[in-house]
Amino acid sequence: MTELSLNEKSTAKIKQALSNQFQRDDYFFSFEFNDDNRTGFVHKWRSEPFTITGETFKDKLIGKAEKLYRVEDFIIFEEGKVFKIDVSPSRLRPKTNEEVVEDVKSQEKLKSEVLSQSLIVRILKKDGNTIDVKLPINDFSLVSNISIINE
Repeated sequence: MTELSLNEKSTAKIKQALSNQFQRDDYFFSFEFNDDNRTGFVHKWRSEPFTITGETFKDKLIGKAEKLYRVEDFIIFEEGKVFKIDVSPSRLRPKTNEEVVEDVKSQEKLKSEVLSQSLIVRILKKDGNTIDVKLPINDFSLVSNISIINE
């Protein structure tokens, strides 16, 4: 378990901890940080497939529909499923199949990095700042002694 204080001094570590794609209930979440690492956006979405076969549109959200109506800035499926055209700013967009494959690889790498154990030496400087030095050791049973040498 890792504990992080949610404060402005820890923004780099917070950003790293929130760099994965997450899941809760039927939704996916991702955290996007602005350049200042203190502000950003949290995205919540889910993607569901649909099919149009014969004369029927089918998916989990709409169900089955054989007709679609467009009235002014509304789209209406049968059974009263209404959608309004929205031009509000949005940070999300559909991904290509290639982007999905690359994102899965990237998320798998991030997840394995999070789940791997490592030894970190935390150095507290006189000015109150800390420096974390990750040592290239994954198997603690290989360590017999640790020394600090001042040159």
